Amino acid sequence: MFCCVRKSHCFIFTNTMNVTTLYVSEWVMHAGVKVRVYCPLGQANKGKYALSMAVKALDLFAEYFSMPYPLPKLDMVAVPEFAAGAMENYGLIIYRENDLLYDDLQSTAARKQRMTIVVMHEVAHHWFGNLVTMEWWTHLWLNEGFATWISYMATDGLFPEWKIWTQFLQQTTGGLRVDSLEGSHPIEVEVHQARSVNEIFDAISYKKGSAVIRMLQGYLGDDILQKALSSYMEKYAWKNAKTEDLWSVLSAESGIQVNKMMDSWTKQKGYPVISVKSQDHFLEFEQSQFLSSGLHGEGKWIVPITLFLGSYNRRKNFLLESKFEKVDLSELFSSSDGYSGSFNEANEEKCSELVWVKVNVEQSGFYRVKYEDKLAAQLRKAVEKNCLLATDKFG
Repeated sequence: MFCCVRKSHCFIFTNTMNVTTLYVSEWVMHAGVKVRVYCPLGQANKGKYALSMAVKALDLFAEYFSMPYPLPKLDMVAVPEFAAGAMENYGLIIYRENDLLYDDLQSTAARKQRMTIVVMHEVAHHWFGNLVTMEWWTHLWLNEGFATWISYMATDGLFPEWKIWTQFLQQTTGGLRVDSLEGSHPIEVEVHQARSVNEIFDAISYKKGSAVIRMLQGYLGDDILQKALSSYMEKYAWKNAKTEDLWSVLSAESGIQVNKMMDSWTKQKGYPVISVKSQDHFLEFEQSQFLSSGLHGEGKWIVPITLFLGSYNRRKNFLLESKFEKVDLSELFSSSDGYSGSFNEANEEKCSELVWVKVNVEQSGFYRVKYEDKLAAQLRKAVEKNCLLATDKFG
């Protein structure tokens, strides 16, 4: 694939506050798309990393959504004192300077990771938000929740050594903290006037929104979700869509009533704590609303439960659709792979004697888990023997 890089001439930019900045640009012609990054004079080299990430993002999302980037150019501009972190205008993304400029010698590793996620987020909006646009502000989370989730997925694909899904838990826990308050609100809030939308540009739309998509990904699997999102893009390209439209496509692709399950997460506030007890080969599950105040909540959810039994090879997924449910694990006990199956073969022998249960695999679900004392003690031993991934240790 042919690529070329050139540096353009300087130009003058004056914003609405009459602050004049002299800019220089770096640009790449990639697959017929001119990708440019505009930086303040003397800082052109600091735009090269963001430029390279934008080019990779275009390839990644075009493949993931089976839909090429539809415009002839993509510009990214570093603006001083920009109120938002970044803004995904179609073909012209505006960034705060510290979210676009990167110095190989002086910028921190944290800055590099932050910039990668931000660039992926804003470029992803050219599919989720611009190519397919929410029907109305009530569905804001279709833009922000999805762009947040897929920015981490894209970053993980480019830099698996960063283990970025572990850091994604900051999004999940931020959403859990806010959504445990009595004054929280549903992901989908009826917006009657556009000027009211600022009230829902918050942790619920971004953090909880992205976390429930991560939960759906963990339950349905990567392949089904990717195929469904490609179908969604093809069906609604250059159109408006609402949450129910996405659930309809996901239901058709997965054979699961996704709309029924996910409505309980997007149309009501809060989330459950799942209490788990063991009895022979059975696990007993009970859900109740978690409130940080300790008060009793009336919420009830259709919860996509994922769990491991003593091994990352022994997994079970099911939907907790009622307040109480008893689940038979006999099929997992009778598996022929033994109790090893830890993520690290070196740990196989010392983990094989343990019979532990970890609910909420890799903390992909937007709920808390409360284990009875016996299960908690077994899980603690698994943590001490390093049988769990970092995300599950955190959980």
